[in-house]
Amino acid sequence: MNTPHNNRQTLEENLQEFATDTKTKIVQSYEKYEKIAAADPGKAVLIALATGYCLHRLPLRALVVLPVRAVVAVAPALLLGLGAIKLCGIIQRSRKINMPAPAMLRNTGEFHEGK
Repeated sequence: MNTPHNNRQTLEENLQEFATDTKTKIVQSYEKYEKIAAADPGKAVLIALATGYCLHRLPLRALVVLPVRAVVAVAPALLLGLGAIKLCGIIQRSRKINMPAPAMLRNTGEFHEGK
């Protein structure tokens, strides 16, 4: 398992890795259930009918609307935070390039320890 201390990755790399992992898990699950349905089609049809009946009877609108509303409420703050993180990374990268070395500062008298 990658820990933040062992392997520093950017946010984009982490999201890309998460997306590929999720895609492979979904494909594997689909293939597994496809094999089960091919092995016993009658049982698969009965399960599909029972699932359809349960989904018809459940209040799906109420179950779907609540998470969607939560995501819509949190999205602006989340996007602002991600933008701020990205901006901080850009600023830090530009400062690393332009900052003089500490030894050079010590030689010019600009570096004072303890202050």
